[in-house]
Amino acid sequence: MIDGHSFPSAPLPYEFDQSPDRPEICIGSDDFHSPVGLVDAAVSLFEQAGFRVAVNRPFSGALVPGRFYRTDRRVMAIMTEINRALYMNEASGERRPDFFTVASAIRSVVRQLIDAACTGFLRL
Repeated sequence: MIDGHSFPSAPLPYEFDQSPDRPEICIGSDDFHSPVGLVDAAVSLFEQAGFRVAVNRPFSGALVPGRFYRTDRRVMAIMTEINRALYMNEASGERRPDFFTVASAIRSVVRQLIDAACTGFLRL
């Protein structure tokens, strides 16, 4: 499972991580459902696409359907959080001029990650 979200470029008051230095991509992982190989592949693919990446910062974890949570290791999961400054003017909500370029790069990484996991290419 790849759980996708976005986050603001500046921390909101309720967030635990108040560091102003935020990555462009945050990969959230779970000790049970996120094999090291999957997390490493996600980080590597996003970095190869030119993004600054952090793991479990500023957010952590990965969503898994309740009936599988901590009971079935075959259900692998990561969370991908995208910094909104990459694709939008956060003050106006309008798309940045390179919106479609960023979207295409993210889509490509996600496809590569799915392909690698489905073909057994990842060492999990």
